[in-house]
Amino acid sequence: MRDADGASLAVWRPLAGGSVLAQVLGGAGPPVSIRLLASGRLVRANVTARPHGEVRLDGVDLGGTPLADVPLRPGRRVLVVRAPDGSETHVTIEVAGEGQDGVP
Repeated sequence: MRDADGASLAVWRPLAGGSVLAQVLGGAGPPVSIRLLASGRLVRANVTARPHGEVRLDGVDLGGTPLADVPLRPGRRVLVVRAPDGSETHVTIEVAGEGQDGVP
């Protein structure tokens, strides 16, 4: 599934306990699910992909999926999941800082 510009679409759903689930569909790479959980001023992400993928956050290699409790600092974060065939799914997440409105 892609939008009119050919980019991936993310479907966001609220979950119990205050977390949010994003399912990223239609990109060149693997389908990716990201669960964001805010605890106080900290936001953590759990990342899964099918098939398995290697994850980079802001250019730093984090390892293979599934990943749990990845801390996200305030600001714009770029998450890239690379499938075994080399295709990639790119996700930009905006994390609001203290005193800012918005939902990561």
